[in-house]
Amino acid sequence: MSKNAEATRATAPYYAETAFDSREIPESLPRKDLSDKTAFMRKAHGRPLNLSGVQCREFTASSDEVGMLESFQKRTATQKGVFSLGLADKYYHRNWAGGLEIASVLAYVYFFAPILTVLAIVHMGIILVLMGLSDRGQEFIRLNTIYLAVFGVIWFVSHTIIHKGWARPKRDTRLIRPTGMVSFWGGRSKGRVEKPFIDFEPYVRRLPTYGGGSYYQIVLLHRTEDIVITTPDSPREHWEVMLAWEELYRFMDTSQPLPDTPEYECTRHLDPVTADHDRRHGRPERYWRELDPERGREIKSLAIAAA
Repeated sequence: MSKNAEATRATAPYYAETAFDSREIPESLPRKDLSDKTAFMRKAHGRPLNLSGVQCREFTASSDEVGMLESFQKRTATQKGVFSLGLADKYYHRNWAGGLEIASVLAYVYFFAPILTVLAIVHMGIILVLMGLSDRGQEFIRLNTIYLAVFGVIWFVSHTIIHKGWARPKRDTRLIRPTGMVSFWGGRSKGRVEKPFIDFEPYVRRLPTYGGGSYYQIVLLHRTEDIVITTPDSPREHWEVMLAWEELYRFMDTSQPLPDTPEYECTRHLDPVTADHDRRHGRPERYWRELDPERGREIKSLAIAAA
């Protein structure tokens, strides 16, 4: 372990010994052996990317929140809003869903139940206008009232379970910064499996769309085992997928602070390396939350041009 890395560990024991540190990458890492794969499979994996660190640093170019600061600032005004945006654990791990689960079903119900409730109320109003308080009109109102009550209960139960954290995804993929591990669902026989981030080799592949266009995906191939992890993002521009990889790399690298984008601002202080960096550089704690939205859009445009 390098002296700089030892200093990081000493001042921030929050990180595990397995945490990924770009200063400790061996000079030569084994490449993924695809010689036993067919030509089609080799092409399907795409081409390898270099595990050589961040080059561009224009992370605001790929941040949706930078271009919509008004909404971001409004929704992060309270801790509840931070939670609803899925930002409460952003500093700790990056994750994406791995299939339909109870947690994702509840999230959909929590989101759509209020919309369906509004539609039911509108429907009741239309029935009252058209039928008045006739027997048939009263029957429709009674059924809609039951419908509203049922959806109200479902929404309340979903809201409680989600906000209490009683239902969490089990089959999602997680890239965990403090431990340097990639955690994923290995099937019923294995359950959750963890492998070091450095043991994965990044690839980028280009896939066609039905409309004749194409999009890119980042694929993580384990260097020695038959493990393939595909990220859910599907940018259409090559620079976007390269930037997505650099942002992911920067997130996992504990020798560097978290990317300075709105998504991480509410929890930057919880990551020791990031908190120390912000303190030494005098970064305002509420930089993005108090920045003029027009200036945010300007920053994003400049970042896209630079990327």
